[in-house]
Amino acid sequence: MKKTIKFLIFIILAVTVLFVAAKMIYKIAYSDIISEECQKYNIDKYEILSIIKAESNFDSNAVSSKNACGLMQLTLDTANWCAKKIGIDEVSEADLLNPEINIKLGVYYYNYLFERYGDMNTALAAYNAGMGKVDNWLNDKKYSDDSKTIKTTPYEETNRYITKINNNLKIYKFLY
Repeated sequence: MKKTIKFLIFIILAVTVLFVAAKMIYKIAYSDIISEECQKYNIDKYEILSIIKAESNFDSNAVSSKNACGLMQLTLDTANWCAKKIGIDEVSEADLLNPEINIKLGVYYYNYLFERYGDMNTALAAYNAGMGKVDNWLNDKKYSDDSKTIKTTPYEETNRYITKINNNLKIYKFLY
């Protein structure tokens, strides 16, 4: 009986440690900004957290080799396109390192893509590879069965990106 109790205590402690560690890895940061922006567009905040986790791992100063900046890794061209759509004159690369501005523009952009394509994976493909490429893939039977949703892409990076976001989303929903 004592061995069983010790074993159960060990299991409970191990699960607790793993759960706490998972929450440290899959953290929630910038919750107020994310919640506010997601409410505007009726987007699941865990989708945005999953994108941020994949794009920058919550490093607001992240800059990619392609000069995408901030939490949601926006290029200056994309950010300025989004800014104009929501009534902001212009943003700079320094602005993109500001979490509030970056999230505001990134959530708008993701929502735009989701509304345009009507499917999370197709929107994610466009977020990663660009709308022009996705539009071409949708017209190719190798990548889309219905010309509306992406089943795969010719870019392994984009396929991995979509899988990563979906895995992040499952973990966030499990943890929180």
